[in-house]
Amino acid sequence: MSIIRNMRARMPHRYMKLVGEGIPAEILWWNELFDSDYHVILDIRNEAAVAFLALKQLDAYSYNNSAFTDLYKLQGRRSDTRSILSATGTFEY
Repeated sequence: MSIIRNMRARMPHRYMKLVGEGIPAEILWWNELFDSDYHVILDIRNEAAVAFLALKQLDAYSYNNSAFTDLYKLQGRRSDTRSILSATGTFEY
């Protein structure tokens, strides 16, 4: 089972969209442990949200802003977990 999960984590089956509904692809990737540069994705989502807001395309703004916020919170939780584990000596960088 873990071999299948690892294979799925290496190959995303869903791609990012600038406009859409539902759960953004990068949130699914995060949950599937797909290795990606999530800081770059945060930058893209933030810039897209600002651009759509300037264009007064509020649905697209909302989608990108929500995707940005959700991913930002996930990254914050990971950082908190690493700090706690590092402080207790149970995590090595």
